Amino acid sequence: MSIAQTLPVEILAAVFEYALIRDAKLTASSASLLRPLSHVCSQWYWAAQAYSALWRDISTRADSPAWVDASLARSRTARNLQLDVSVDRVSASAPVPTHVARILAEAGRARCLSLSGPALASRLRYLPQGPLSRLTKLVLTTHLEPSLEPEDAETLFKHEMPRLKCLDTVNCLLPWASTCWAEIGKTLSKLSLGSIAPASRPSPRELHSFLSSLPALENLRLHDVLAIYPPAGSPSGAAVPEITLPRLEFLIINESSVPSTAAFLSAVVRERSDCCLNITFETRRPSSMTLLMHVTALAAAASSFLRLPASPATPEASPAVSSPPREKHNMKLCETSERSIRLDLRSATSGVALCSLQILTDAANSSSGMAPYALPPSPPSSTTPLPATEDDNDWVAALPLVFSHARPMHSFEVDSLAFQHARPWLWSFAAARASPPAHVAAHGPAALGLLAALVLPLPLPSELPLLLPPEFDVAPNASANERGTENEARLALHAMTHLTLRDVDFAEGFGVALASTLEARAASHGVAGVQSIRLEQCAISEAQVDALRSCPAIGIVEWDGLCTVETSSASA
Repeated sequence: MSIAQTLPVEILAAVFEYALIRDAKLTASSASLLRPLSHVCSQWYWAAQAYSALWRDISTRADSPAWVDASLARSRTARNLQLDVSVDRVSASAPVPTHVARILAEAGRARCLSLSGPALASRLRYLPQGPLSRLTKLVLTTHLEPSLEPEDAETLFKHEMPRLKCLDTVNCLLPWASTCWAEIGKTLSKLSLGSIAPASRPSPRELHSFLSSLPALENLRLHDVLAIYPPAGSPSGAAVPEITLPRLEFLIINESSVPSTAAFLSAVVRERSDCCLNITFETRRPSSMTLLMHVTALAAAASSFLRLPASPATPEASPAVSSPPREKHNMKLCETSERSIRLDLRSATSGVALCSLQILTDAANSSSGMAPYALPPSPPSSTTPLPATEDDNDWVAALPLVFSHARPMHSFEVDSLAFQHARPWLWSFAAARASPPAHVAAHGPAALGLLAALVLPLPLPSELPLLLPPEFDVAPNASANERGTENEARLALHAMTHLTLRDVDFAEGFGVALASTLEARAASHGVAGVQSIRLEQCAISEAQVDALRSCPAIGIVEWDGLCTVETSSASA
């Protein structure tokens, strides 16, 4: 906490030295006891004045004008100041206060400068004329109408900022085509552009030219900026040039326009294969089919952005030379709240996050009610479909299928109430061209969807192939002779060797259905059984665990012994 947010040492020293000691109600003995304390406070007072590091953070948001003047006076020898100048709407039209002008005049010694509120341009003329040689972070914020015109911003950025690494702007108009970015772009590694008014947003070509002048950019955040982008494939969109960001490591996008986001992702060219993509998409009360189209297009664009470069072909003259194996990844699909679904993609070896796609749904249109858990799954030998529940969550099942084209999968984990219903095609990504996952985990009621995928054939919705780009082929990469019937080719999770069930209730015959399904599946389709099943915090009895261990299609059953239920209360 800043010392300015606590009781100033001058007040403490004055209270102990004068107010208490000179109080007529105190006896002489009491006053003598307080004199040593007064001496300590006096020493603290002088030490605080001499320690310039205490006065580096100066803010008009929390500090009074008198305190600002005192801080500036005591920070003459301090380097790397952090200056925060905030003006509310009421005082925007008034003259710039004296203490604010004094703060801005010290910007040449500042490491961090934050300007917020309306009328930013009126405060820029108080900045020093010389270079801002120590400035590493600049924050410009106005949540109302844009108060920083491009010509005013260009005057600011014409200052020499040889160490500027971070630029954070909210609702500010920047000189997109200015030549000043040639020098700033040499050091700028983090950029955040947020909440530009629709009428003031730059054109795609202006934004592309601006970003291309920042070759050192590693972290890019865009919030409500890309709505000006035309849909991918349109005549106007085809003219948008590529953006080359060779060092881009983190790309964060929070937009409400799917075509704009997809067009921007298709234009970005980066060299790092471990670039982390973070997308947040908030729906605008669309229909279920419209939402499926939006999510599929968004996932396809993100998948194309994350796709690894093709491995070089091995020359026929050197058959011994082979390309290195492609790194596999872990995919997790979870429900973070009642109206938020998130898909995370991480490296299976390093654990580095590669993608986080978050969909904020409309709670009024989504159905997250519990499935009829009292109904046991159909036997594996039966062709009767499981009872399906109609809701608006079908669009979520497109995410794993589309993202499986981006990176080879090692594991797939599902933790969401949206997948408790019978949606076999949720798991159909395992039959796509990308390598299917060997480790599968299901949490809670999502295990019902997993069991449904093991029991039923995998009919994909007829609309899905029409929504995907041509490069996203939902058919398996095998000839007709190799794959047999179409149902066998689309057999879900055929490469699953390890299964984890967490917080699953084994009541109503779930354990029996799981064991018989795996056994019949291995016998009828020639798929190897699972090597191990891990049970974590599951409501299961010892008898049910023994039944799983006796199944020939299950190798090892690992059980943590938690949440044990009595045999009498468990289903046989």
